[in-house]
Amino acid sequence: MTFDERRDIALARCREQIRWYDSRGRTARVLWRVSTVAVVVLAGITPLVHLVGARGWIEALPASVAALIAAVVAIWDWRTDWIRFKGTSERLKSELVKYETRTTDAYAASLPDEDALGAFVGAVEVLGVGETDAWAAKEAKRTVSSR
Repeated sequence: MTFDERRDIALARCREQIRWYDSRGRTARVLWRVSTVAVVVLAGITPLVHLVGARGWIEALPASVAALIAAVVAIWDWRTDWIRFKGTSERLKSELVKYETRTTDAYAASLPDEDALGAFVGAVEVLGVGETDAWAAKEAKRTVSSR
């Protein structure tokens, strides 16, 4: 495999990871924001439902739905995912720019192309492994806490 082929593979992998983390980060942000607003709105209308004279299940519905949404938010922790995914995406973008511009010590223009590519692949993979480890720790914690 030529240097150009290896470089293209490394750049494509980094860009694909950036797209993935950007997309999942946006989804997590939207889920967190919508669910948080829903909890606040439902909790806020609960006393109003009582004031207008609703009784029985209608009176209990907003608070019950708010509690269920709050429980789902606590389980899935979309806010943490949003922050973590956004951070990983930005770190990947930073490595990509540093490599493409060859402007830092790790990727200096004075380095042989092979060394700079090796440093780039190493940095990108360290970020990926770190994110995988963080995900595994979060899942293990969720599994233990849900028992």
